[in-house]
Amino acid sequence: MFNFHYFSRAALFFILIFLILFLEPAQEFFPDNTEGKTIYRSPCEMLDGWEYHWGNIENGGIPKSEWAAVDRPINPPDRNGRTLLWLRHALPYRNWEVPALLIDGKGVLLTFKAFIDDRMIYQFGRMTPSGQGNLSGISSHIIHIGNNFAGKQLTLKVFSDYTNIGIRGKVTIGSESDLIQNIIKKDFKRFVIGIFMMFIGILDLMIYKESVRKTGAVSMLGVLAISVGVYTLNVTAIKDLILYAPVFWFNVYIAAMFLIPVGAMGFIWQTFRPVCGNIYHRIWQFHLIFALIGQSVFILILASFLSMAVGSFMLTILRVLLILELILIVSVCVKDALVKGNIEARIYLFGFIPIIIGGIHDVLVGLGRIDSTYSFVPWALMVFILSMEIIKRQQNIRTRNRLEVYAEELEVKSKEKTELINELHDGLGGFLTSIKFLSEMGKKNPSDEGIKEILSDISKLSSDSLIEIGSFMQSLEEEEISWPVVVENLYRTGKKMIEPLGLSFEFKENIDLEAKNPDSILFLNLLRIYKEGLTNIIKHSKAEQVIVRVDISTRKLMLSIKDDGKGLGKDIVRGRGLPNMRARAQKLNGSFTIDSEDGTCLKLELVLKAAG
Repeated sequence: MFNFHYFSRAALFFILIFLILFLEPAQEFFPDNTEGKTIYRSPCEMLDGWEYHWGNIENGGIPKSEWAAVDRPINPPDRNGRTLLWLRHALPYRNWEVPALLIDGKGVLLTFKAFIDDRMIYQFGRMTPSGQGNLSGISSHIIHIGNNFAGKQLTLKVFSDYTNIGIRGKVTIGSESDLIQNIIKKDFKRFVIGIFMMFIGILDLMIYKESVRKTGAVSMLGVLAISVGVYTLNVTAIKDLILYAPVFWFNVYIAAMFLIPVGAMGFIWQTFRPVCGNIYHRIWQFHLIFALIGQSVFILILASFLSMAVGSFMLTILRVLLILELILIVSVCVKDALVKGNIEARIYLFGFIPIIIGGIHDVLVGLGRIDSTYSFVPWALMVFILSMEIIKRQQNIRTRNRLEVYAEELEVKSKEKTELINELHDGLGGFLTSIKFLSEMGKKNPSDEGIKEILSDISKLSSDSLIEIGSFMQSLEEEEISWPVVVENLYRTGKKMIEPLGLSFEFKENIDLEAKNPDSILFLNLLRIYKEGLTNIIKHSKAEQVIVRVDISTRKLMLSIKDDGKGLGKDIVRGRGLPNMRARAQKLNGSFTIDSEDGTCLKLELVLKAAG
């Protein structure tokens, strides 16, 4: 089964670049002469020459006088609250096959009728004869104008009770097929970017399901990516070629507008401050409620229950909130990036810079300070989404690595528990067997002296059993196991075993506190080897002095047990004690050596795991 967790976002990025750079549709413009009549293939944009007239609601006829020139056919001066605007432009003296007008994806605000001279050729939305209308969505428009248009007057009757009124998009005249080709060529990159971001968002919602369990909300990167993708699609005219549904696209557009701050603040909350109930969580909740209210308001506007003035007020609030939210988001990321050195905050800021640059560019274009027909905001949004995807991907990788380490630790601990149980069985089992054996002997030898000796042995074995249980229980308390604790345990055990016999006991230690703490198995096996070594010295060496030295560094442990006795001699090859010590050392991937020429010196060397 396909696992989205391992689906490379880098692969998606390269697919996007391939589509944009290598599959961009080509277009050629050239004049064609057919039967002595020049047919122009290149569409013509209608820039200069627009005139406007503020209309009178009571008089619905096309005005004959009081027209004034305007640079752009949107928001002419002296509106003064009026809602009816007349716009006109003379059509050029050119010929095209199937001539048509294109008003691109930004459309006309809000409802309009189009006339050639006095003949109506197109209507968008509902409008009364007096010129009153209502919001009917926003769409690009291809308007057929017929063949006998040259030199005639194109007139638009526009109604809007919104803040803006007039033609937001570009008006182009040409052959219908060339206009469609123009749409595809101009909007192809933005359309692909929008689809790509929506795809990223859908993948995130599918992949990061743990966000619901962790924060009680779906992945906000997924919400943001889908919203930004939908917003990018809505500024293209390709969407209208695919599905002409102005009301549907308008609702989707409004939903995207209100959900973008939901996703942006939600991402900051889930990524940098993932605590429910904090200020970022509360702001996110407020945006979510505001988005639901805003969408409901615009649905009521479309149904003519509310005026567009209410919608304009809601959008004004949204813009103010966006500005405040951007200030908050940037301040959080700057603090985390510069003060805390958070690499993810730096990536976020890096992705945010293109949006600022693209936004400034578009504002300057709108103010007429820059002559440009291209918006870089879709590209900036794509970079922004990709930067957040990188952040999310890094978090996912870290989480997966932690889970893998945790699984390995669980496996190691399971093995440790098995070994500890075996150790307990072997150690305590031997003591209990001896106690049982002595008890049976006591039954067979009822004399007072025999009973006293047997009870003395049983008491000693019981004491050793309790020590064995204590060592085992201590090995289970991993939080309490450290090298100082281990060394202290070795010292006390040696002192208790050696000094009661009248022998001199000297203990030397050197501990590097940076060394990684031992696990249960290392602690228990080290204690076993140590006690077995002391037991062998007590039984066989006839020594008067025992010197123990422990050296612990970050990479190595060295334990030496030396006495001044006669040495072990042939006893080295007898019994199970020394083979057991050597076997335990090998199990710990260490070495165990015996020097018995000048007294006895037992040496254990272990390679330790690095801390971290």
